[in-house]
Amino acid sequence: MNLERLPKSRSQTKLAFTKEQVQAAELQALERLRTKIEIKGFRVGHAPLESVRERVKPEHLLEETIHTLLRDVIPSLIKEHDLRPVLPPRIEIQKRDPLELSVTFIEKPTATIKSSKLTIAKKGTAPKETDVQKVIDSVLSEHRTANIVERAAKNDDQMTIDFHATDNAGQEITGLRASEYKVLIGSSHLLPGFEDQLLGLKKGEKKSFTLTLPEKFQAEQLRGKPATFHVTVKTVEETHLPAFDDAFAKEKLQSTSAEAFKATVRDSLQKQEEQFERMRRENELLTAIRTSTTAEIADELLAEEMRSIVNEWTERVKKEQINPEDALKKEGKTVQQKQEEWKKQAEDRWKLRLGISALIEEKKITVSAEELQTAFDDFLSRVPGAEKDHAKKELESHGTLYEELRWRAMVEKTLELLLQ
Repeated sequence: MNLERLPKSRSQTKLAFTKEQVQAAELQALERLRTKIEIKGFRVGHAPLESVRERVKPEHLLEETIHTLLRDVIPSLIKEHDLRPVLPPRIEIQKRDPLELSVTFIEKPTATIKSSKLTIAKKGTAPKETDVQKVIDSVLSEHRTANIVERAAKNDDQMTIDFHATDNAGQEITGLRASEYKVLIGSSHLLPGFEDQLLGLKKGEKKSFTLTLPEKFQAEQLRGKPATFHVTVKTVEETHLPAFDDAFAKEKLQSTSAEAFKATVRDSLQKQEEQFERMRRENELLTAIRTSTTAEIADELLAEEMRSIVNEWTERVKKEQINPEDALKKEGKTVQQKQEEWKKQAEDRWKLRLGISALIEEKKITVSAEELQTAFDDFLSRVPGAEKDHAKKELESHGTLYEELRWRAMVEKTLELLLQ
């Protein structure tokens, strides 16, 4: 059978069927359909074919007939022309009598990648001594002591306050009332400017002041709006930090010495920095792979990927309990703008996927049975007990899950090689 190669990894062929072939296929289609249709007076699967024909819509019967005609033809075409379709073929009727069909296959796009642009420089990961000191200061703060004073509040004092807030109309704002609330002056835990307003206040004093609510405030209508806070000071306490010495390290931190604890903090920050650096380099590498990949991607593949992206977005919006229209307003985008964004995301996903695939092929990346088993064990360790047996059977059948984990293992191995 002739096959025409088209742009964007498409292949197309035209098929013509004689009247006799169509009639034979139609009878088979009717036989199959009568096992699914209930007709009064007959057991399912035993009604006369003409009665079945009367109950089936002509379009449905034609669809089933075409399916019957192509049942053996499609696999033969794929084998004869060594096709690797990534979507079911698109079938279009060109002519009904005699029946002529157009069959379009969409294969995995061919990609080229500029490997020379995939070197991601390393940055130093040694933690700054100032960051080490911040951790130690935070630990010391947890062991801060305080004693009540009768003077005006200053930085590093701890205050106990009652407060509530009102809007421009003088109505109390829900969620902004607290009693016996403790605040450390200078900790910056409250709204910007709040702690500054407490400086100089003494026990028993009251003060009202206006601040701007944050853009992420829970009540959407009040975001970025002014709120007047009404504060009553209950106590002012002077705070004291313990000395960071060997005695403190042994008693409170279960460490042999202050210097040993500092070394532990430094080592922990070092590992954290290495992890962040690895994530940064990996993200930059993935971006570099995507932008260095060139491929002509069929519209059908982009549409399929877009459907997946839209579903993800819809599910996320549902979890946030926002309807799609409000979600778009929140993003400040029209439906058309969002669709263009989704299409770009779909194209980017395909380019990244194809680029990685090209690199796997170029660098001849494979995974051994041991590496694959490690990937399987890691996956199964995160599967809930009730679902583990099902996952094991799926892996043993070498189905979709098996191929997905094998792909992930090759991707991780490729990225590791490029990040060396």
